[in-house]
Amino acid sequence: MTPQILLYNITNEEQKKKIKALVLRLKIRARIVEKDRYGEPIGRLAGMDIAPMDVHLNESSGEMEKSLDRSSDALPEADMADFSDEMLIFCFLPDGLLNQMLQGLRKAGVFIPLKAVLTLSNCMWDSYTIHREITAEHEMMHRTQE
Repeated sequence: MTPQILLYNITNEEQKKKIKALVLRLKIRARIVEKDRYGEPIGRLAGMDIAPMDVHLNESSGEMEKSLDRSSDALPEADMADFSDEMLIFCFLPDGLLNQMLQGLRKAGVFIPLKAVLTLSNCMWDSYTIHREITAEHEMMHRTQE
């Protein structure tokens, strides 16, 4: 898969220019995620050929099972509140390229605290879920540093 970054709510034009210059130099595709796509799995937003899945524990066998997503399993409305935080999700970047990207952002003065890497564990999450998880993680890290 092509190395790429999913961009959320990058409204500062100077930051946009710096990110654009960096991704062009590193040959990374940048995709702006519009709010109307926040409910889709982030893996699909990154170009993975996946259908929404529901992963659950089969209590009789003790094994994880996947089944097609059911509309009744949709997130509660309160969990789908739009967010305005800037966020980056790095997709399919080898470690060396990810490090170059992070160093480049730091050198360019682009400070976006909410960052994540697409993994097999989170590729089925939607943007609301990953935003909620990254935000909680970020807040916990800052509490322990104080």
